[in-house]
Amino acid sequence: PETRRRRPRFYQSLRQRIPNGLLSIDGGQFIVCLDGDPIKLTLELGVDVGTFTHTAFSIGDTETADGVLDVLRTHIDQWGCPVGIVCDHGSANMSDEVARYIEALGIEFVPAGPANPKGNGTLEGAIGQMKRIIGTVHLDTSSPGALAKSVLDAIVRVYVKMRNKLPLRRKNESPLENFTKPVEEDMIEFERQRLKQHKADKSRKSDDQAKIKRLRFLIQNKQIPCDPTAASRSENRLSGCAVNAITKSDE
Repeated sequence: PETRRRRPRFYQSLRQRIPNGLLSIDGGQFIVCLDGDPIKLTLELGVDVGTFTHTAFSIGDTETADGVLDVLRTHIDQWGCPVGIVCDHGSANMSDEVARYIEALGIEFVPAGPANPKGNGTLEGAIGQMKRIIGTVHLDTSSPGALAKSVLDAIVRVYVKMRNKLPLRRKNESPLENFTKPVEEDMIEFERQRLKQHKADKSRKSDDQAKIKRLRFLIQNKQIPCDPTAASRSENRLSGCAVNAITKSDE
């Protein structure tokens, strides 16, 4: 009964340890709709308990020992052997093949209590978040273009959701939290006036460029002796000059 509390005591004692100290492994079911026909696939995922780093995954038709071993091998190839592994009492996780593999590497096996999903809370949270972000993937194979578009659509949707969840420039709030904040009417009006001013400034800068081109043409066409410093100073002063004044200077 103690292991079936909302936050199991044994699991809390495993948390916040060294990186790659405890690897959590579990699987979850995802759906890919191919031309409207749903295909169920199982994603086996490995997550480091101490840092919540997603380190390896494997995709198969069902949850099998081979999927668990694929995750373990991929994790170990890239990150090295973890000190221990925590998982539920699923038949794939508790298989003889998995047990022999981790025993040969000297990895500690820490199974969570049976019928106690919160005993492996890191993976339960990771799989749940992933399902909310990815959802059901829809692929259209009616043509190469339609397939390419549907694949890109699925990838971009995931990227947009994740990008909106990640704080930007070391801020505590995510972009979505900032975007959904209420804005007072006077601030909206202030922003409208700022944009109008920006457009006016940009228009003036465009006029200045025309004046500068006219001045440079005069210097080159009339072969006026002018050092770079004097030319730069003249260009900076043109914003206060009217076009007709430059025309009179030309005459």
